[in-house]
Amino acid sequence: MLSNLRRRLGVIAAVSVLAALVPVLSSSPASAAPAAVPISTLAALDAEATYLACPASANIPSAGFSDTTDSAVDCLKYYGIVNGTTDTTYSPTDSVTRWQMALFLTRTLNVANTTLPTGADQGFTDISGKSAEIQLAINQLKQLGITTGKTATTYDPDSNVSRQEMALFIERSLGSLTAGPGGVSEADATGTTDASITYVNSNCGAGAGAKTCNGLYNYSDIDSGSVTVEASLAIKELFTLGIHDGYGSTFNPGADMTRAAMATMLNAALDHSNLRPAGITIQASAYTSIGSHTPNLHISNRDASFDPIGSTQIDVFAYPYSTVEGDTAAFGATGACDNTNVPAGESITVCKIDVTEPATDEVGNYAPTAVQTSPYATIYNGSHTWYAWSAAAGTTYDNDLHGAAASTVTVEATPALAEIRCAADRPANSKVDNNHQHYSRFGSNTTITCQATNGTAATSGAVPAALQAIQLTHTRIHTADGAAGNPNQGKTILASSTTSFTDATGAVSFTISGPADPAVTADQMTDTIVITELGSATGANAAASPLVNTANHMTDGGSALTMTILYQDSVAAAAAHTSTALTQTASSGAGLATGVARSVTATAYDQYGAVVPAVTMTFTENSNLVNDLGMICTAATPTVCTSNLAHGLSAGQVLNVTSIGAANACTANGLGANALANQLVSVAAILSTTTFSLNHGATGSTSYACHAASTAAQPMQLHTTTMPTTGNTRVTNSAGQASFSWTDTMTTSGQNVVTATNGGVTKNVTFYRLATAASVAEAGDNNATLDNNDVISKLKVWDAAGDNMVVCWTDAATGTLVATMTTEQCHSYNWDVNDQFATGGTVANQAGTAATQAAWETAMGAKALTAGGTYGDIAGIAYQALTTGISRLLAG
Repeated sequence: MLSNLRRRLGVIAAVSVLAALVPVLSSSPASAAPAAVPISTLAALDAEATYLACPASANIPSAGFSDTTDSAVDCLKYYGIVNGTTDTTYSPTDSVTRWQMALFLTRTLNVANTTLPTGADQGFTDISGKSAEIQLAINQLKQLGITTGKTATTYDPDSNVSRQEMALFIERSLGSLTAGPGGVSEADATGTTDASITYVNSNCGAGAGAKTCNGLYNYSDIDSGSVTVEASLAIKELFTLGIHDGYGSTFNPGADMTRAAMATMLNAALDHSNLRPAGITIQASAYTSIGSHTPNLHISNRDASFDPIGSTQIDVFAYPYSTVEGDTAAFGATGACDNTNVPAGESITVCKIDVTEPATDEVGNYAPTAVQTSPYATIYNGSHTWYAWSAAAGTTYDNDLHGAAASTVTVEATPALAEIRCAADRPANSKVDNNHQHYSRFGSNTTITCQATNGTAATSGAVPAALQAIQLTHTRIHTADGAAGNPNQGKTILASSTTSFTDATGAVSFTISGPADPAVTADQMTDTIVITELGSATGANAAASPLVNTANHMTDGGSALTMTILYQDSVAAAAAHTSTALTQTASSGAGLATGVARSVTATAYDQYGAVVPAVTMTFTENSNLVNDLGMICTAATPTVCTSNLAHGLSAGQVLNVTSIGAANACTANGLGANALANQLVSVAAILSTTTFSLNHGATGSTSYACHAASTAAQPMQLHTTTMPTTGNTRVTNSAGQASFSWTDTMTTSGQNVVTATNGGVTKNVTFYRLATAASVAEAGDNNATLDNNDVISKLKVWDAAGDNMVVCWTDAATGTLVATMTTEQCHSYNWDVNDQFATGGTVANQAGTAATQAAWETAMGAKALTAGGTYGDIAGIAYQALTTGISRLLAG
């Protein structure tokens, strides 16, 4: 998921299935390259096969070759069209000879149920040295009109096939190949109504009603030179049918045809035929779509020789994945169908073979009726998994018995396109100043990746919106020139604009190459990069706000995304410690009186995101004081503090004054100075369960005095510390890291904050001490203010991959508190697919809206993006340990 600032788009209609043909585009704005295929060109390519000879649902086995994993080769090997150059190699880069081509084509026609001629001698005098199989294939090609030979009496079997010759071979062969379901026949392609014309041939530029293929291709080298008119038309016809090996600007018609390219093109040609895998196979006309859609379904049944099997009774049913609570499986424990309540239109009884069940036709095919697949909501995809199977009449489906032989496909509906999100791959710890300027070394590159998404929330899902035009404008200025006289300072040294299109997944990337180091002291260059969506923009994205001082993010200015990169001279801008990353061995855990071993590691980074050694780090920590952040402390010597709850302290325990509150004239006897925040004090004496006196400093050598009292409205805030107050510095090693370990003896549930400091660079990390997991329900008046006996919670730690979260709740009923004096207890929760989930919960609606685990995790993931959580994140948790029961988790 890309998570950057956004550029809003208008909602568009579903993208054509042709979008799946567009490759990932990568451009460098330094030399703007044209799009591989213009949108107008792709929109006209409407003759590709709908279904495949080797669909994914058939689980075609690997060919087992050690030198290629090409699925096209797997397909041809499965049908016996290729055998490899050895048992373990295919030799994909070898050229195809003319005698090999004869074998490939006749095997293709034969397995696709074309009746081959006798193969009688056609007068070629140069093939007698070849095997009988090769001679037969060559003569059959002559009889079919697929070849005329190099001359009237020679075939030239050992010469390599050129790419234009390959186009002629395949295009002529298609004239002998009957189009199958989802293939394109000549009648389809030309717009004629002659039902007797059933052969696959797009017929560019020939015959009444033929298509004009000019402009339907992107090749610049097929209309001149040694390319014949027939070869040029053949290349165009194949391209229109989707039979090609790339969208580049050249076809290279005179180059030898490789075995890899041959496999790609011949496999695409097979997709137009009636050839299908052995057994029952289900396919869909579209497996994913933007918005709701109803695909066409195609079911085939073939024997072990791939010959059609007619009159096979087929039962078709679908499992719709929904948001119904507890709806987690298509089949029950016995294997029987469960919740499979969306049958195909012709199914008589779902999950049962009826006597009158629809059956395959004489060519082994059946086209059931699908139902509409719709997205669940704004950001959740919807899907159906379709099953096709057969058995004796009267048989009821049992997944344990019939699942292995059933054929399945999943059809998904994606919510509509709403915006494009972009992110840059800047080093995560590099400096970004208050002007949102990214610091970079000379010579470093930046890649910006943009993704079509379905909403403004940070958790929006990717949308497979292909062919969205995205423009990158790039300007580079020599902002500082250290050479004598500053001759280049202020000059624009690069300006370019690149337009690329999103691929089939809705993504597009741009790479910006940084300038080489001019090796002149004090040189600086600045890139300004602007991303603009050129489609149906609807104006500013008012909901978006820049994440300032954050690497990888761009600034949303309303009409475009922008970022600047400052390149600095390595001498004038020496690396310095500018940021710290702080990690800990665990983010939460139960407190133990016997102590818990803890460790934190600080990593120092310079402005370019590289680690910095030899940095001195000082480590400190503090914890909530016994469920209470506020104390009322007297104007006395020593000062006596009162907690609204039992404090649980002991004499000599070290505390940290994190806020003096109203007691702004506190001093230590003999020191003659006012107390400061973050000053260490110690417990002098325990006076009662709720009162205690203070000494100054960790040693408790002098009494701590306050000459003004704190109040409930402005309490003195104290925290405990279990980390040593001396010996707590460490120096970073060559990897820029420094670690500190100690024994934490605090037992009270709440937050513990650890800090690593070096000069003005400070970084905090929070550890959550846990209470026993328990049920909780939001109470009070359904707002984030702690009053009216509220129980409200925040999401503190979110681990979707580990199915775990830490939630801290505050309970106003535990004491007389004000909004600034909160009490928190923290709890860890786990979940799995057996639990129940809901979103949209409130005080008044503890049931919420039932949701799938994935939908609930998406909603919670959005809440996790708010640092420290927001009150109301969780409206309710009915919790039981997963070993003994089912938990119910309700998002706020």
